[in-house]
Amino acid sequence: LWHSGVHLRGLRGAPVSAPTRGRLVAARWAAAPNGRSTSFVLIQHEAELDGRPFTFYSLLAHLALPPPSETNPVGWLQALAKPERAGQRAALESGAVTLLDERIETGDLVGFLGTVNRGSEQGPELHFEIFSAEKPHAALERTFRPMTAAADGPIVRRAALSGLVDKYR
Repeated sequence: LWHSGVHLRGLRGAPVSAPTRGRLVAARWAAAPNGRSTSFVLIQHEAELDGRPFTFYSLLAHLALPPPSETNPVGWLQALAKPERAGQRAALESGAVTLLDERIETGDLVGFLGTVNRGSEQGPELHFEIFSAEKPHAALERTFRPMTAAADGPIVRRAALSGLVDKYR
């Protein structure tokens, strides 16, 4: 099925960094039985466009995450090793989507490149996606088109993509 975002190939275990400053608001630490990485981080970003605030998110998925510990090179996982964060750490270690509130700076290490095992897509891969729940400001309207579940269901989106593919065959 079509989804937003891109898949970036690389070397398994390569560092994955935050694209820009924000707050890490959710994460999952899990692996599927077939060896693929289902771990992710969700980062909330704030920007000012046309003098107004604009909130958007970056999703980095198929991560390999080392267990939370005081020596973990991933800062947010190191923070979860503190005794007062035992509840969040337990939720994360259980494979649940865990709500967090960690400050992230541009370039901070958020995890490592994991793997996928999906049809013809095999091996190290990062799913990178940027989205917003807000309607784009005028500054973005020429580049981004808002999509809604009612007006842009999967068939509509797929039809538009199929048309583009057919155009360049």
